[in-house]
Amino acid sequence: MIVTELADHDPRWPQALALILTGTTDVAVARPRVAELLQFIQSQHLNLRTIVAANEGAALVAAASAIESPGRSALALIPPDPRCGERPAVVSLCLERVRQAAARHGVALLQALVLPEDANQASVCRGAGFAFLAELIYADRPVAQAVPIRLPATDLQFHNYSPSHHRLFARALELSYEQSLDCPKLTGLRTTDDILAGHRATGVHDPRLWFVAVRGGEAVGTLLLSPVPQRACVELVYMGVSAPARRQGIGDHLLAQAFKCCQERGFPTLTLAVDSANLPARRLYARWGFVETARRRAWVAKCGRAPQIV
Repeated sequence: MIVTELADHDPRWPQALALILTGTTDVAVARPRVAELLQFIQSQHLNLRTIVAANEGAALVAAASAIESPGRSALALIPPDPRCGERPAVVSLCLERVRQAAARHGVALLQALVLPEDANQASVCRGAGFAFLAELIYADRPVAQAVPIRLPATDLQFHNYSPSHHRLFARALELSYEQSLDCPKLTGLRTTDDILAGHRATGVHDPRLWFVAVRGGEAVGTLLLSPVPQRACVELVYMGVSAPARRQGIGDHLLAQAFKCCQERGFPTLTLAVDSANLPARRLYARWGFVETARRRAWVAKCGRAPQIV
């Protein structure tokens, strides 16, 4: 068994990427998926520079990769079942090599998204030193639906993102992380500036769709939206309320602001992901009529000198 980090001119590169995306080394079969992925990477200014492959003789038997994004994070890619189930230990070895390469490239956090029922991919992640983070619930809501609750008057002021407001947004994020139930194990793994850079790389960044809610001169809420042209929708990339301001209806006002922005720009759907353990957020989204569309389990691994995940 030979495990190699492939250069982009390596003749195995197309086969390895085909294996990762489709579970087969048939490049012709995988061509539409490969083209779609490469187009997405180019449009979002991401980086696919690491593919690790395992060979037994002339046969390519396993592979793994990572898509690096701004903010020192990356998304790990591993083959789907059933191929993954045949050689999970070898795929784990490839993924561990990907993790090492990501650390050399300055990545702090490597994440993998796995179907809840996919025990083989979970085993691969565990074997490569990943830790389970959370089960994410993806949900959508049509923008055309009426606001489901009567919003009380508010003294909130909304400020859009600008370089002059950068520290205000960073402070608002930090306040929202205190005692947060939304993937709390991520707290402290990257700097706030890294996190903001990662959020900016989601979808199509428009600073007019980023908001900090201020009350009495204090930042009490954050709302980060991003259009997703491929789906003709807007993603709620992040929404958070500072710990002292929770349970005061601020989440409702943030969602109302989100739907207002979607309506003004003609987007038909608002989409989001929420940690399944975050029951207050789930109740809020259910009250607003969001409907679950999918679930994924997030696994994470530190790279370089990022803090330990426990």
